Amino acid sequence: MLLKNIIRILKTSPLLVPILGLIDLFLYLVDKLAVLTAGPVSQKTNTLLILRIDVLGDYLLFRPYLQAIRQSATYKDYAITLCANSAIRSVAEVFDHDLIDSFIWTDIYKLSTRPLYRFRFVQTLRRQGFSTVFCPTYSRVLVLDDFLAKATGAPERVGCLTDFANIKHWEAWFGNQLYTRMLPSKEGLVFELERNRQLVEAFLGEPVLTHQPVLNTAYARPVSVPDQYTILSLGPGRIFGCGQRIDLPKWPGIFWKPIPISISY
Repeated sequence: MLLKNIIRILKTSPLLVPILGLIDLFLYLVDKLAVLTAGPVSQKTNTLLILRIDVLGDYLLFRPYLQAIRQSATYKDYAITLCANSAIRSVAEVFDHDLIDSFIWTDIYKLSTRPLYRFRFVQTLRRQGFSTVFCPTYSRVLVLDDFLAKATGAPERVGCLTDFANIKHWEAWFGNQLYTRMLPSKEGLVFELERNRQLVEAFLGEPVLTHQPVLNTAYARPVSVPDQYTILSLGPGRIFGCGQRIDLPKWPGIFWKPIPISISY
């Protein structure tokens, strides 16, 4: 939580913009050095990297459109790789293994704070030789989404126009230059599931239907639940767990009530 707070302060404080710029420059140079020392790379045709390195909730609202990509006229015969936050590994490898050919996992916080870890990861990413990279993240982060897309060396790098939740205006401008194609993204309040549909539709150049974020229970693995456990607080919109508190919209308790019942069965 301390690291998250530090990053948030860097992103929001005008006084710390020079420090943020220096951090961006340092990580950019780390990536450049990793690329230069990765050795010769053989470009692999018909390979697609989906770069989605945000958190679980974002992935759950994106994954319903993996099937559209897998079955599309352009990418149906491609080898598809997902590069994602290791925090979603247990979900993606279980429920999406039939849509994704291979996975590359990373720790997004180590990427920002441990130069040697980042250096080795970028080398690994570069050596894959992807022909196309698709970064569908709307609230992009320059040192994660944009720098990594560029570091792959893919001839085609597709991103989308971003909001400024996780990125400064000057960072967004620079990040845009690192892609070969930028997809439009509707400004304002758009449900993330619908925004992802629009982005995938623009990426594929063919109609994409809305799909609900449903997990195939046939792939589910049994888990053991202890007799006594605490899931959440029905108080002022907060979930408590693992010593952390996450603020949530203040939804009525009636919406939370079925959760423990469902888990118990």
